[in-house]
Amino acid sequence: MMSPATVYKTLDLLKKINTVRELGFAKGGARFDPNMNLHINLVCLKCGTIEDLNERLLKDLKERVATASNYRITGHRIEFYGHCSRCQR
Repeated sequence: MMSPATVYKTLDLLKKINTVRELGFAKGGARFDPNMNLHINLVCLKCGTIEDLNERLLKDLKERVATASNYRITGHRIEFYGHCSRCQR
């Protein structure tokens, strides 16, 4: 069995080498996302499930925002909240 300290140290190392991204939430604390590509997180407000939606339009949106704002965008976090298909039943 692995100690909680080992788990947290490992997650901290993975964050530092950009292998996972920490997602902090008001309810449920932090989650860790291994998908470092441009995507949307779909968060279920009932069961807490987080699903990834890879959306091609995000790349275009990121480029348009960078051009319009004169920012060099180095990160993102896009979330949609609602109820997953299981919780809708």
